[in-house]
Amino acid sequence: MPITLPSPNAKDWFAEVRSIENASLSALMVFILAVALAVIGIQTGAESLTHLSRWVAAASALLHVWVALSGTRLAVSARRHLMARWGRTRSARLAPLRRGLRNAAAGLIAAWAVAVLFVLMVPFMRLPVHIPDAGLIYAFSIIASSIHAIFGTALYRQLAYRLQEALRLPAAGNIRL
Repeated sequence: MPITLPSPNAKDWFAEVRSIENASLSALMVFILAVALAVIGIQTGAESLTHLSRWVAAASALLHVWVALSGTRLAVSARRHLMARWGRTRSARLAPLRRGLRNAAAGLIAAWAVAVLFVLMVPFMRLPVHIPDAGLIYAFSIIASSIHAIFGTALYRQLAYRLQEALRLPAAGNIRL
């Protein structure tokens, strides 16, 4: 079954970006909930809360993976759209779009790194029971997710904006250099 890609009109690009942004913020909030459950479970000795925090952290990890997959899908479909409409045309008017694609690629590297970090965090939700200063690992993870939620989605938004601007340009055969 072939994968359907977003259509090239601007409304769909921005809808995809909003979806990524919402999932990214949700993943961050869900992980903060997982940390809160783990801390309460450890302080009260309630093993069930600590176990629940692992499940909540797993949900956060899945959301982070979904964000990375959606960002990859957006960048790949934008690249396909660029190649289908303008090919390898080297026009100065297309330079911002190509730059946006390169920036999105850098954001994708960060998105996948954050996703892997959160997948690896699931088994460590019980770590502060054994190492009291392990909360720094949680803090680092929350900071990494926050940075990605802010800057990663800004890169996708910028790409959608540049795609919208590029749609006003004529197709490859009609561009004059």
